[in-house]
Amino acid sequence: MKRNNFPLSPLEFELMAIIRRNPHQNGRQIAARHELWRHRPLSFGSLYTTLRRLIERKLVLKRSKLKRLKDNRKAVFRLSTRGRETLTKMRADLTRLAAFEA
Repeated sequence: MKRNNFPLSPLEFELMAIIRRNPHQNGRQIAARHELWRHRPLSFGSLYTTLRRLIERKLVLKRSKLKRLKDNRKAVFRLSTRGRETLTKMRADLTRLAAFEA
């Protein structure tokens, strides 16, 4: 259950930002970029659970490099149009929030 009005959790936002900057990468590449950015490892369980949730919400698209294989090791990811719009809106909302002065 989300406790705010933002459409994405922090991890969803981070992964979508990585995918937007680096489309068509597999899960291991996304996890490596996340670790470089956050300076801590991301478990593959958390990564693939979050990616699955983003795919179910139609924010991220998954394409198998080899169509006969369905495992995530052979898949690459990119944002859908809806995903790009959601990420752009959340970035704008966070920017406005950060600029807010009481």
